[in-house]
Amino acid sequence: MYGVTAKVSIHPFWQDRFECLSVCICICVCVCLGATGMPGPSGATGATGPSGWTGMSGPEGVQGSTGITGLKGITGTAGPQGDTGASGSVGDTGSAGMQGPAGASGLPGLVGAQGASGAEGPTGRTGDTGMIGAAGPPGRKGDVGDTGSVGFTGAVGLPGPLGATGSEGICNSITDHL
Repeated sequence: MYGVTAKVSIHPFWQDRFECLSVCICICVCVCLGATGMPGPSGATGATGPSGWTGMSGPEGVQGSTGITGLKGITGTAGPQGDTGASGSVGDTGSAGMQGPAGASGLPGLVGAQGASGAEGPTGRTGDTGMIGAAGPPGRKGDVGDTGSVGFTGAVGLPGPLGATGSEGICNSITDHL
């Protein structure tokens, strides 16, 4: 009934694939029309494909809160204050003379009694950075980054062995002519 056969020249690389495709089509036709045969054993696992590309980094997490301020350092002692000199008599003001050389420094005077505390002065400069304190509690977990791109598809595994022949179906007369 379907006795026409055509010969086509196919490159050897495609020959095995074409024959495999022909067998698959015959099996599909027989499976659709005939009784289901026993399943064949599973084929060998194909080789692992190359790793996919690394996804982009997620956005930067929220900055943690500022840690507590360290302790203030110790204030040094004040140096001694000299005595106040005696007041001289007031005379006529003469013409200004040339400035003479600076005199030698006198000896330091006795330390007087401590006076009342003065008003608070302006804030001093920031001190040097102290030693690193213990680690604070961890910040909250950052948001999940965008999904990376899909990796390459792995190589196709080898086809499994041909399953056992099923029981004879109505398509037997068709497959005899293929």
